[in-house]
Amino acid sequence: MTSHVLASPLMDALVRNDYQQKFIAGESKTPQATFSDHVTGKKAVTIQKAEQYAESINDSKFNLEMAYIFFGAISAMTGDKYQNNPLALDILQQKESNERKAKKDRALEVLTLNDGTLSREDKDIILDYSMEFLDEIMVETTMLVSLLDLCDVTVNKAVEKRMPYWQQRGYMRKGD
Repeated sequence: MTSHVLASPLMDALVRNDYQQKFIAGESKTPQATFSDHVTGKKAVTIQKAEQYAESINDSKFNLEMAYIFFGAISAMTGDKYQNNPLALDILQQKESNERKAKKDRALEVLTLNDGTLSREDKDIILDYSMEFLDEIMVETTMLVSLLDLCDVTVNKAVEKRMPYWQQRGYMRKGD
């Protein structure tokens, strides 16, 4: 069973949502001492317990961080360098988009080569372009969280609400 120390993400989520440890311990049916050990990093958290915390805290940033920590999924950006509001994030997203587009033509040219003929330099060009793309996606993910936070909607709820649209269009099978 995989477990991780989640002290920082837990504490950040508690502060962000103005929750007391006692409240989330109760909501997640976790003994207060155990929850305290998880928040302080004295004990690692299993994926099952992280899921209970995510349901109790109901915070998009925390949910995305858990998906990143346990599964390597794309996370929202964290940090104090940039403002975390839709306007600032849109400006940052445009910057990231421009950086990605500057590398796109060369990457597309390399992508026309046969896989077996890709040199180390070609792969580095593709990787560099991919990393710029990842930067842009992370900023966009953070902007999405910021926008939905203004509406008191989590990313999970927004995806749940949007799934019928994607299923109707044939992009997702029912049950996926």
